[in-house]
Amino acid sequence: MIRKFLTSILILTLAVASAYAQKGPGKGANMQQWLEEMRQVRTTFIAQELGLTQEQKDRFIPLYDAMSRETEKVMKETRDMERNIKRKGNAATNLELEKAAEAMYESKGRENAIEMRYFAKFKTVLTPQQLFRLKQVEHKFNMQLMDKRRQHKKKK
Repeated sequence: MIRKFLTSILILTLAVASAYAQKGPGKGANMQQWLEEMRQVRTTFIAQELGLTQEQKDRFIPLYDAMSRETEKVMKETRDMERNIKRKGNAATNLELEKAAEAMYESKGRENAIEMRYFAKFKTVLTPQQLFRLKQVEHKFNMQLMDKRRQHKKKK
């Protein structure tokens, strides 16, 4: 039963990814829709893997989504700064280059601070076992998603 559920999630993930791969997630609304669908697939996967009760899901998923949105914002700000510097090329000043490099190095720390703030909140929802497994499950999801993407690329 669990394998069937996980297979369904992976197929859904692949379908979403392939639909956007054909026309590309693009910018604006399409990208936001794709990100939202991926968040839903990921949280469903995590909830299933951790064996969350309905009460836990109701409390955990909004927290997890909020954390994800905050960390995604940090990553986007960093990527935007990197792109801006790349666009400028040799015209970028040393100060701009230094500030961009500093932001790139600080981004992991900012993401970690967000995760630690939410870790305290997760402790009120998850059991110690579930809390321990959360990072492992996130990693498993990412690895399966990458594997499906590689398989999809090989088929093309």
